[in-house]
Amino acid sequence: MQLEQTNSALAVIIPIIVSRLKEAHDIAGAAAACAAIGNHDDAFRIMLDIEKLTHEADAMLNTVCILHRESKT
Repeated sequence: MQLEQTNSALAVIIPIIVSRLKEAHDIAGAAAACAAIGNHDDAFRIMLDIEKLTHEADAMLNTVCILHRESKT
């Protein structure tokens, strides 16, 4: 993949990763608020919503790493 194409892909993917992680952060805050008032069951249930977001962010981060590494060769 040419460097210009790689940079274009990275410019699209990186903001998506940031968005997923920001959403996960907001959800974690809500779970922490529930836990702080002693509502541990709801805190746990809310935390489960983070799994999909972090999985997606991780998969995209792996893609970014591969694209970046391949653009250097």
